Amino acid sequence: MRISEGIDMTYKVAVIDTFYSNDLSTLESGLNAHNIEVDVYHPDIKDFSKLKEYNIIVIQHLDFGRKHGHEHLDPDRCKLVLRAGVGYDELDLPALTELGIPAVNVPGYGPNSVGQHTVQYILALAGHANEYHHRVVTARDLDIGVEQSGEDKWVSQSRIPSSPLYKSVLGILGYGRIGRKAAELAQPLFKEIVACDPYLDDEMFQKGNVTRVDLDELLETADFISIHVPLFEKRERVYLGYEKNYQRTEMFFEPTVGLIGEEQIAKMKDGAFLINTARGPVVNESAVIKALESGKLGGVALDVFEEEPLSRNHPMRKMAATSLPAGHPLRKTGQEKYNIILTCHSAYLLKGTFNTVLELSVEEIVRVLIDEQLPQNLLNPKILKN
Repeated sequence: MRISEGIDMTYKVAVIDTFYSNDLSTLESGLNAHNIEVDVYHPDIKDFSKLKEYNIIVIQHLDFGRKHGHEHLDPDRCKLVLRAGVGYDELDLPALTELGIPAVNVPGYGPNSVGQHTVQYILALAGHANEYHHRVVTARDLDIGVEQSGEDKWVSQSRIPSSPLYKSVLGILGYGRIGRKAAELAQPLFKEIVACDPYLDDEMFQKGNVTRVDLDELLETADFISIHVPLFEKRERVYLGYEKNYQRTEMFFEPTVGLIGEEQIAKMKDGAFLINTARGPVVNESAVIKALESGKLGGVALDVFEEEPLSRNHPMRKMAATSLPAGHPLRKTGQEKYNIILTCHSAYLLKGTFNTVLELSVEEIVRVLIDEQLPQNLLNPKILKN
């Protein structure tokens, strides 16, 4: 790992793909103050051979390394590849490790925003907000009383009762910082909150006043299940310095791809609600569709998908706008449409969030380039042995 080998007195940073905001002034001014140049490629870089000129590479959504990119880096010059967000499935960690280049993410900004969105999805699912909205905008909420006065009136029959959260159990799958914040915000609403995370000490659950359970118990007891686990395609060693008082500690995580599939959904309560704001491949979408069609799941809120963006003809899009078939078990409750909420990987967005991401990115870059310290959020700890 080449932390202290400077090439030029002036360092260069490349932002190589489109950020949701074009205003990168916080990043640029923060780095310029340390004599660090910033080049922004918009909407994304086309000539990857230019990467050899840079000391730091910053990405947000570009699939960097797996499709293209890392082979153009100069290992003697590049000191960091930074993913400006929490998830890092866009990075090819083995390739960067082989090059001896540290990879980092920016995990500190997500808990408040994703936690708030989780509660937002819970309330919308419990209250059938989507269907009531559709009824109003299409005037299906009105009953024309021609025989009486000829005036519109609210339809009183077939109204859908909301799910009583104060009698319900919320299951948090993945009790890291985002899962803990979601549980904290939802605590006043639910009878009980249970959580599953095999990598944490009991004390963490006790502090949050949640009941620790294994995966099967969570599936069997929770009325609402919210997923907050990282995406791992295989067993992976992860650097946990930022979770353990900044000590260089590591932990092995088991694969999470397909963590929720047909087998797991079969163990859930009939009519349970499923929320995923983590990563799309954690949930088998085909299994979810089958469970919605059968009535096993009462509703889903998905902010992430197996493939993004969601294709135009994806069956989930069609289901969200489709009426329940005759004989569907949920028709008995007065429900007429599938209780589905789909959003475009936006649960991390709150006002000010983007600026926080940039500020944290500046801190990490300065820590490595100027202070010549190890990255705080190192993702490929194997380079420490090089």
